[in-house]
Amino acid sequence: WQGLSGAAVLGAVVLLQRRTGSGLAMAAVGLNPLVGYHLVNLAHNDAVIGLAVLGAVVLADDDHDVGAAVLLTVAALVKAPTGIGLLALLLWIGHRKGWARASRAGVAAGALGLAAMAVAGGRAALEPMLGARGRTNGYTPWNLLREGGTEIFRGNSIPDLPFTVGGGLSTAALAASVAGALAVAAARTWRPRPADHAPSAAPSAGPAVAGALVMWTLLSLYTSPWSFGWVLPVLALHLRSWLSRAVLAYVALFTVTAQWGILTIGARWLEQPGAAGYDDVNAVAKSLLLLGLLAIVGALAVDAARRLPARSSTVSDVGGRSVAVPGPR
Repeated sequence: WQGLSGAAVLGAVVLLQRRTGSGLAMAAVGLNPLVGYHLVNLAHNDAVIGLAVLGAVVLADDDHDVGAAVLLTVAALVKAPTGIGLLALLLWIGHRKGWARASRAGVAAGALGLAAMAVAGGRAALEPMLGARGRTNGYTPWNLLREGGTEIFRGNSIPDLPFTVGGGLSTAALAASVAGALAVAAARTWRPRPADHAPSAAPSAGPAVAGALVMWTLLSLYTSPWSFGWVLPVLALHLRSWLSRAVLAYVALFTVTAQWGILTIGARWLEQPGAAGYDDVNAVAKSLLLLGLLAIVGALAVDAARRLPARSSTVSDVGGRSVAVPGPR
């Protein structure tokens, strides 16, 4: 499994090199400590998802829409929530290239998904995912709604292993994650801002797909560092984007916080959880993670609002015809 994850990361780095020729883009994935430790050393299959998402965006940008949808379906078959990226891709294809092409891509994705689920055992293959619906951990913003909002600020007293919350909170988190992801994808599809693309470059599916997956990852009930393996490769395609830089900075802080025990193993005064210094620094780091998460979510919401179509007013030209004039953004 480590070999498979490492091969997926290497594949993403090679694809980035061929696509961008940027050493910085390659380093953002290949030399990222989160990738090396969480994805490769701990053998998380999120590395495979990241390669599939990157490949899908590249194929879509090259007008291979069915192949792109198939790759994102493969990602969703590994971990179902990445299917939100498939919906974002189909929205982008439909708006940019026509809904007939989006329909063909959607049919291909649906056929592959249904066939794979049938081979895997049908509903039996879904039971583990459905059983994990209420699982959460100490890094999700939904802890602000638990225990009067104090759970997330208690240092190492929150177990990093999953624990279960009620159905109401699970439903709220799921609804917010899906709605937020689709809203960001739609805004980035319908009205891209000039800063997201070079003036001479054709629009890419990357911002819409990455925006949706980032929003889902941040708002989901289970926020884990390795989940950012879904988006790091495609964000590396667009390193000039503010979102790419913000997520890379957030991932760096997440990596340090999640591995705080390993980082402090050689310092006697911080060796064991329960030591004042260990818990205090851990609580501060988790609080900074929460603030950073809320900042990125807020920035995505503001960015989506700024992409809404500008208001227009109707005036008459010298011939008496009505002409729409763009209003202020």
